[in-house]
Amino acid sequence: MKYLKKISSIISLKAFAASNIDNTDKYAWNENSGWLNFNDPNGGVTVYNDHLEGYVWVENVGLIRLGTHTSGGTHTYANSSDTDYGVNNDGSGNLSGYAWSENAGWINFNPNDSQVTINANYGDFDGYAWAENVGWIHFNNTSPTYKVRQLSPEINVKGNNTDIADGNTTASTTDHTDFGSIGSGTVVRTFTIENTGNSELNITNTSIIGTNASDFSVTDAPATPVTASESTTFTITFDPSAEGLRTATVSIANDDPDENPYDFAIEGTGLETTAPTTTTLTPADDATNIAIAANLVIEFDEIVNINSGNIVIKLTSDDSVFATIPVTDAQVTGTGTNTITINLTTDLNYGTDYYVEMQTGAFQDAANNDYVGISGNTTWNFITANQSIPTIPPRSSQQTTP
Repeated sequence: MKYLKKISSIISLKAFAASNIDNTDKYAWNENSGWLNFNDPNGGVTVYNDHLEGYVWVENVGLIRLGTHTSGGTHTYANSSDTDYGVNNDGSGNLSGYAWSENAGWINFNPNDSQVTINANYGDFDGYAWAENVGWIHFNNTSPTYKVRQLSPEINVKGNNTDIADGNTTASTTDHTDFGSIGSGTVVRTFTIENTGNSELNITNTSIIGTNASDFSVTDAPATPVTASESTTFTITFDPSAEGLRTATVSIANDDPDENPYDFAIEGTGLETTAPTTTTLTPADDATNIAIAANLVIEFDEIVNINSGNIVIKLTSDDSVFATIPVTDAQVTGTGTNTITINLTTDLNYGTDYYVEMQTGAFQDAANNDYVGISGNTTWNFITANQSIPTIPPRSSQQTTP
């Protein structure tokens, strides 16, 4: 009666566990009790990162219970009583602790002469467990071939072809988790999700959480499921809503048994988006009597850098071009300051009305905001001085005719 009661309890409990053991590679062997089936309809074993749960069906002795815990998650068996026993996993696949069978007795997964292990890359069990009533249980054999193999997806994420550890809290430009600095526009990064395990990886959600989550968005979601040894990609767009450091966390919900969710930190820096403006033009707009050798000077409200484009000086009279000067030419100096000087290599003409035009983006501030430029003949125009005519002194009355 006691035996039947215990078996009834086991059968009722086993329904709560879903096996992650392979449908083919699921057998261990014992000389006295026969084949041990780790994925049988009468049993089913689930491997977690820190413990095992469920039931093994043995053809000659019935069920073996791998632990008293039945609700998944994280758990460590104390192995201190008949209400708290089971097989522990150290996270690297080294098993220890005890299973129980009414007929085989206590089964030690880490006896003095051996230990049962799970290969981290392939999920294969190996080694020997010791059962007090039936002896050694062997988990992996070449001839005849049999083994127990855990089916498990294994998630890994890469950015810029560099591994990003689960739980990483330090963003880096090396793996693209640091999106860099941007004023206007967006930065898009592509990340790769790999499944290095031996069963399908299911990705149920990819979200961004944290302080500045709204500044980052998943613009292309990863495909799911990801078959074993395959990968998928997803993209994140950074569009800062304010200046300064912006931080968030990527959270990938999946069915990897020990890395769900897969989290890592991301960050980027928002720069100011206000374009530089001019404060002073020399010669001043509408100025007159300007020396023909005068420099043209532009003062900005912030430090600017030379970018690309032309400065064009035209005659107001007919809009003809007097000079076209690329901003990268040696005549243009002052990059990295707030004062740009154009030192013309050719003097202006006397008594001439000029105006200056400048392309948008000829200069940029540190946040890569473009100076809007100058167009038309009314924003910056000036007139050069007339050429002076030397005065001939009057002839003296005392001069004699030769």
